[in-house]
Amino acid sequence: MEFKFKRHFLINGIAMTSSLMNSKTTPVYHRIAAHADPAINQSQCKSIEIWAMKRFGKPSRIVDAGYDYDLEVAGNAMTEVVRKMQWDLGSTRFEFECYGMFPKSDSTRDGLVAFISIAQKENLKLLKPLIGLKCSQTLDLKAENGSEPKQLDDLNFIIDENQNKVLLPNNKPYPGKHDVTTDSISLKFKMKNYDTEYDLDRITGKFHTESKLPNGTTFYTSGSCEKRKLGDRKF
Repeated sequence: MEFKFKRHFLINGIAMTSSLMNSKTTPVYHRIAAHADPAINQSQCKSIEIWAMKRFGKPSRIVDAGYDYDLEVAGNAMTEVVRKMQWDLGSTRFEFECYGMFPKSDSTRDGLVAFISIAQKENLKLLKPLIGLKCSQTLDLKAENGSEPKQLDDLNFIIDENQNKVLLPNNKPYPGKHDVTTDSISLKFKMKNYDTEYDLDRITGKFHTESKLPNGTTFYTSGSCEKRKLGDRKF
C-alpha cells in the first residue's frame, strides 16, 4: 500500500494522522485511513470507539479476539488487545480497530495502535465473527500394540478468519503455521518434544491429527468437529 496526502486532526483530544491509500497495482486511491499518532492507551481506544458509535450508531459487526498471557521475558502478565468493529453506511464501510499490548497491572500504559478506515464496501474486507468449534478425537493405537482405539477428551478451538489463525478457548493463538481457507483449516506446531499437525475439513467436519516423536513414533487421532457457542460453559 502507498500513503499520500497526510492530514492531522483530533478525536476527543487524541492526535490522529490521516492519508489516502492505494494499491501498488493501481493508481486509484480507494481508502481513507487514519491512525493514532503516537501510541495510545486502553482508555483512549475506548474514547475513539465511543466517538464512532455516537456518529454512526450501533456497529454492524464487532470482533474482540483479545487475551491475557504471561510475558516471561518481562516477568509481567500482559493483555493483548485485538478489537475491530465495522459500520455499513449505504455503499460505504467504516472500520475501527485497536490492537497492541500493555501490562495487565497498568492499563494506562501507552502501547496500543488505533486505526480507522473508510472505503467503498468492495475495497474493505468484511469483518467475520469468531467461530467456536468442539472436536472429538479418537487415538488410533492399532499400529503400536494392537489395542483398540482410545477415546480422548474433546478439543475446543476458536477460528479467527480475520487474522487467519486458530485460537485456544482463551483467544490466545496457537503457535506454528496456520492456514485457514473456505474449505479447510490446518495447523502445524511444535510442542515440547514432538511435532503436531491438525487438519479440519470445513465441508464434512472431519478432524485429523498427526503427532511425531523424536524417536520416529507417530500417533494419529481422528474425529469430527461441530460449532459451539462462544462463551458456553458447563457451569
